[in-house]
Amino acid sequence: MPTIRPATSNDRAAVASLMDAYSSETAAAQIAAPNEQVILVENAATGPIGLVSFSIAAQGSSGVNVGEVTALFVAPAHRRGKIAMLLLAEAERTSRDQGIAELRARVDNANAPAAAFFRAMGYTPIESGFRKQLPPKRSAKSRRAEG
Repeated sequence: MPTIRPATSNDRAAVASLMDAYSSETAAAQIAAPNEQVILVENAATGPIGLVSFSIAAQGSSGVNVGEVTALFVAPAHRRGKIAMLLLAEAERTSRDQGIAELRARVDNANAPAAAFFRAMGYTPIESGFRKQLPPKRSAKSRRAEG
């Protein structure tokens, strides 16, 4: 069973490897950026197999806090195994817990698989990619009342 956890500065080589087009310096900057969070999925045998990076504190024009998925990578050997779904769900949960009301993702129009993925995850197309309204964070009291 894969483990999901926040990336640390010790993970920069693994992040660079997953992001294969970036250097370890770029990966380190991604992890260290003040408004950015990086979450890894790893398995015990091979280490990190996927990551999502997202901003957590941008103010949208509508006055609500908007987050943005800035990177979503899964190692080729682990694609089509729902790893990206786990990562995006964790980014959504973490964003919602931090007061983000909407999460966006920039997707190149030529990237049909990515567009199909975000649509399948409930995102709607916008001019520069996709967006999804996040439900408000539920309080512990409301969770207990639901059962």
